[in-house]
Amino acid sequence: MNMDMMYEKSAREAFVSKTGHIIVDCGMIESAGNKWLGFSPDGVVLNLNREAIALLEIKCLYCGNDWLQPMSSKRVKLFL
Repeated sequence: MNMDMMYEKSAREAFVSKTGHIIVDCGMIESAGNKWLGFSPDGVVLNLNREAIALLEIKCLYCGNDWLQPMSSKRVKLFL
């Protein structure tokens, strides 16, 4: 089992606990304009009104035997 799958459930629970948002599982999402283009996020983030506000992508910052430090980026909204 890879590291992403091993910690995905606990990462998802930590995200919900920290933000209070609801996470809905989803499968492959296909582009409406380009049928050859698609993606599969780890979940869709809903606010308390159940409106979709973001996509959730869980990544494990682990490489070989070393935990990696989160990269400083203005594009990344939240590291747990």
